[in-house]
Amino acid sequence: MTDQYWAYVDPKRPRARMKGEKKPGEKKRPPRRKQDFAMVDKLKQGNKFNIESFSDWQNKANKSAVRRDMYKTGGGGFGKPTVHQVIDRHYEDGTLNKRDPAHDLGSGKLDAVRYHNDQGRNWTGSDMGKNVTPEHDQGALKKKGKFKITSAANVLNVIHGKNDAESIKNLHGFVKQAAHITHPEGTFYVNHPKDPRYHGLGNKEVEGVLKSHFGGVKKDSVKKDVYICKEPKQ
Repeated sequence: MTDQYWAYVDPKRPRARMKGEKKPGEKKRPPRRKQDFAMVDKLKQGNKFNIESFSDWQNKANKSAVRRDMYKTGGGGFGKPTVHQVIDRHYEDGTLNKRDPAHDLGSGKLDAVRYHNDQGRNWTGSDMGKNVTPEHDQGALKKKGKFKITSAANVLNVIHGKNDAESIKNLHGFVKQAAHITHPEGTFYVNHPKDPRYHGLGNKEVEGVLKSHFGGVKKDSVKKDVYICKEPKQ
């Protein structure tokens, strides 16, 4: 008998992996950022987010992807505004062409822009004042008649002034800008939510502002707070 020790190893049976060893082809999970941990804290506090469970969210390290998922499904406080619900419907029924250039005014954190571009559409966005970041396309506001599709979701209700007269003046400035960049055959989608409203204006006053800058203004047949504006007066 020799000092050697022999053992049979079945070649068809995969060997046990060492601790920390990854499966063949398994990718390294990217580290989460500080912002992501802030979102985790919100989830732990019991906020209602439209995802199946906390563990599902943990498996998604990319926060922006989570925001887009929530935006698409309408959960997490980032729900899709009625303006973009109408736009979605018009893409689906062929009213809009996804190759046409589109621009979202007052785009905030660009959730709408990212959402539409994820669908293979051609969107950019701009904003005002301190909200502007390098990601916003502020140069688009100078492109007369450039965009076949323009939108402003939950914006008219927060534009205001010291009094009603100043609020109307500020609304005229914003809608005029929208008309300026909308293609002569394009469409401007905008809504006027009931809550919140930072001004004391009703729908009639807002409709009057819209009609001053667009030849054709009508409400959507399904989402009554959405105005579909055509024939921009440039």
